Amino acid sequence: MKTTKLLVVALLLLVGFTASTNAQFYVKVGAGYGILPLGAGPYDETPTDTTNDPTAKGLGQGIYPNLGLGYMVNKYIGIELNGYYTLGTKIDPYGAAFDASGTRTAQLSGIFFAPGIVVNAPLKSVTPFARVGLLLGIPQVKHEWTDVVASTNYAAKYTDKGGLGIGMEAGLGIGIKASKKLNVFIELFGNTINFRPTDQDITETNYPGSVVETRTYATGTGPFSAPTYALGTFGAKVGVQILFGTMPKK
Repeated sequence: MKTTKLLVVALLLLVGFTASTNAQFYVKVGAGYGILPLGAGPYDETPTDTTNDPTAKGLGQGIYPNLGLGYMVNKYIGIELNGYYTLGTKIDPYGAAFDASGTRTAQLSGIFFAPGIVVNAPLKSVTPFARVGLLLGIPQVKHEWTDVVASTNYAAKYTDKGGLGIGMEAGLGIGIKASKKLNVFIELFGNTINFRPTDQDITETNYPGSVVETRTYATGTGPFSAPTYALGTFGAKVGVQILFGTMPKK
């Protein structure tokens, strides 16, 4: 309840401030989908795999719900902070050619923040825009393994997590005026982020000699060194932009 009250008070203060000044803030609400892989790294199905399409699949592909805040410095340039919860598509990181005795799957999830700059080209009823900025996140990659060895079924689940993902994001789109205080936006976006986890959290296993535990990856290279994930995607977003205050005339 306290958090809800604080959010309501903050929103009222924002509305009051923008109503009394020659400035425009906005809130963006929408969702996107990462369609094509970017920086897929080892997460490509092998071209010799005859049971699956030989198409690159990246951990960055998936659903991107979006909540953002923006402030227009003038009618052409603004600053923006977007937040995402990412739920990646579950993929086979090795391809079926490597899974003769079982299956392997990997899936990205996490919270990401993208502070950046927006450049608008305002027209009468539409506004083409471009944006670019950093991409910071707290990702994790969940793995599930199954194996059949000597008629014995083995299975394990573990999550690579810990550490900060750092990268870049850019977008190109158009805002369509729906009313005086509401725009609809459509955007093509691309992002890339590198992530090296610090821990491996084993949650289920019946492999001989393995136990449920959290293990810390070794730094550098060598035995049990951390993998490096190249996460990224090209995709599309759609949503609404709620406007507060008055757009600067210059």
